[in-house]
Amino acid sequence: MKSTKNLSKTLKVGINFSIILNSACYIEGVLETGLKALLCQKRNVFNKILSHPNFYIRKTTNQFFNKLEEDLEGKISRTTGLSNYDDVFNLLIGKRPSKFPAIAPMWEGLKTLFHFRNVISHGKEVSGFLLSAYWIDEPWKESFRGGYKKAEEYFLKNNLVKKRFIESESERMFFSNRVASHFWKLAQDFVKNLSNSLSGEEKKAFDEAVFKGNIFFRPNNSIQRTHSRVKRAQGR
Repeated sequence: MKSTKNLSKTLKVGINFSIILNSACYIEGVLETGLKALLCQKRNVFNKILSHPNFYIRKTTNQFFNKLEEDLEGKISRTTGLSNYDDVFNLLIGKRPSKFPAIAPMWEGLKTLFHFRNVISHGKEVSGFLLSAYWIDEPWKESFRGGYKKAEEYFLKNNLVKKRFIESESERMFFSNRVASHFWKLAQDFVKNLSNSLSGEEKKAFDEAVFKGNIFFRPNNSIQRTHSRVKRAQGR
């Protein structure tokens, strides 16, 4: 972020705003791409074990799996939010990324990133004030709630900001170089740690899709190959 030194404060905020949004988008793109690759890997495993001598049993079992596969692929495409992706991973491979030892320590940060992304992408107002009244025990009571408050608590806990919003009186504190760099590094580390937490054919399928940009899917019962947009986004 040193290259932004000579930029105006407003432009820095705009750039960091984009970095924060893109950090969350990058994670979601990787999760969707990785899950679809894992679903395809399960299809390959199923194809290998579907060798029953009775044609009717093979046919009906395959039709049943096709319906499940189609439903799961649709569910993956519709999934949003970190906890929902966690659920789909558990459904597909029987493991939750949030419970992986390499990811569990960063889960709070990831949830904060997604929560913060939702708040700023919808243009929610940043508003806070100090209240003094006869019914309040302390001289001044802070009123600062909502999504930005949760982000502020995380930023203070991790030394990403020095002051509370009520003290700084500027929303720019949420879009500093330090905050943007923290979330972008968190996104990159998450993807790397997720890959390293998988093993065997699951890791191979995930890595092939996410890091090499190769995805295999089955539209209309035929195997086709497409290029992942995640790889291009990752290289920027």
